[in-house]
Amino acid sequence: MYVTIENVLEMNGFEHVELMGGASGVGRRVETVFFMEVPDIYSYIDENGLLLTTLYPIADNPDAIATLIPKLAKMNIAGIAVKPGRYVDEIPSIMIQQADELELPLIQLPSDANLSLLTNQVLTTLLDARTSVLEFRNKVHQ
Repeated sequence: MYVTIENVLEMNGFEHVELMGGASGVGRRVETVFFMEVPDIYSYIDENGLLLTTLYPIADNPDAIATLIPKLAKMNIAGIAVKPGRYVDEIPSIMIQQADELELPLIQLPSDANLSLLTNQVLTTLLDARTSVLEFRNKVHQ
């Protein structure tokens, strides 16, 4: 069993999120969670990760905003969740359009979302799924 973006959207804490783009990619596998705190995030992430961000590192850089989704899609990231409100008023339309074209789920978090709590929820679910697989393998082995 593995966790997908669709599973993430059904988790506690994700009730008030909105899938803004890339709906056809909700079956993408999630293996970890990343935060975007630097503009050159690409060397710090791996495939199958869910990226959480306020877009702070690139909020004042239209070129960086316009290239974020395509670069993440090339890296086979699972999806991106953006919390607008403080650094960007809303998710830029270019990102929504690109997410749809590239089938990369783009999630809008509520302005009061606690990124740490959401991360813990996803990581706990991932750990539970991996533990179940290990228990099953151990049972089969015995």
